[in-house]
Amino acid sequence: MVSPTYTLLEPYSVGEFTVLHLDLYRLSDPGELEFLGLEDMVAPLTIICAEWPERGEGVLPSPDLELRFSYKGYGRQLQVLPFSEPGRRWLETVARQAAALGL
Repeated sequence: MVSPTYTLLEPYSVGEFTVLHLDLYRLSDPGELEFLGLEDMVAPLTIICAEWPERGEGVLPSPDLELRFSYKGYGRQLQVLPFSEPGRRWLETVARQAAALGL
């Protein structure tokens, strides 16, 4: 298995979805993303997960969701922030499903 830590773009198939994991830490200029052909990879069932997205500002599409991870005691906490209508709908659906499961 390839470590996404050392690659700028790593694609994964998850059911009917394609997940593109971008690790932009080593990116020195957002224009470098154009060489990846990212625009050609984006499709309706494609999910882009970008680490260090500020390094791709102006080239990456606007986010639907932002995931913020932080430490809490001995564990971690996840905060999910919606930035679009599809992001809000997704978050509401997940919240309903979690409530139905008693989570």
